[in-house]
Amino acid sequence: MEEALSAEDPLREELAEIRRAVEVARRDRAIHGDIYVLWGLIVALGTVLEAVGIDRGVESPWIVWPVLATLGGIYSAITGHRRERSTRVLTHAAKVEGQTWLAATIAVVIVSFIGGVSGRIPYPLITPLLSVILGVPLRTTGTLYDSRHLRLASLGFFACGAISLFLDRPYPQILFTLMMLVGYVWPGLAMIRAERQRG
Repeated sequence: MEEALSAEDPLREELAEIRRAVEVARRDRAIHGDIYVLWGLIVALGTVLEAVGIDRGVESPWIVWPVLATLGGIYSAITGHRRERSTRVLTHAAKVEGQTWLAATIAVVIVSFIGGVSGRIPYPLITPLLSVILGVPLRTTGTLYDSRHLRLASLGFFACGAISLFLDRPYPQILFTLMMLVGYVWPGLAMIRAERQRG
């Protein structure tokens, strides 16, 4: 009987360590809500400005993207660097999340910029493809940090991509803009609120 109890002790310690790791990961994710809010607003604004530019006959309506992406990238780089310096150990979950978002960002650039400039990807396909691409890192991040908001957001982006394949302009862009607000801004605000309640 004593041997069975002593064998359970290491198992309990391992389970407790796993629970602590998950809690640390959740806490780390909670303080990054502003990044989701920022990028949700940037992409929503960029989509609207580009659509208005196309409607008004602006020569290069896509120019809003490099400008907005640069501003968002600078903010993300500065805040990300500060948070990494304040965190003693970068968790495995944070590393996986970072690599997943990096891969998604590369895919977005290839599809939206390179695919668009080369003309090999028809313009009406870009928005549905971007929706599907963004659903993957959201699903991964939601699973890593046990975030119901992000997992639901990923399903929304997958649905947005599928539905957009049957719609004509400007409806895919409108749907994508709404999905950015619901799928990025809403979870980001939930993370910020959770962190304030925890603090």
